Amino acid sequence: MRKLNKKYLDYSKNLGVFERSYVLCHDDDTAELFLYFCKDYESFFNSDKKDEVFFYWKGKDLVVWVDVYNEESKFSSNETYEIFKKHIKNS
Repeated sequence: MRKLNKKYLDYSKNLGVFERSYVLCHDDDTAELFLYFCKDYESFFNSDKKDEVFFYWKGKDLVVWVDVYNEESKFSSNETYEIFKKHIKNS
């Protein structure tokens, strides 16, 4: 299993689990995974080399938003989507 790099942004360390937003990123060049803890998506900086999964709690429901297209990515959105599906299936 790959190392998951965890990074807290803004004052997210002081927020409860259900108050935080989360962004899981995969770097195409290094294959590293990053989990960012932030207040909300607006406080997160998008990277031109990472595919991103954004999620947050809405009551007891976990809301997930997947950004599979990035102009700077080596892969097309369809290729990224297929890779993402494979990773989810293998998780």
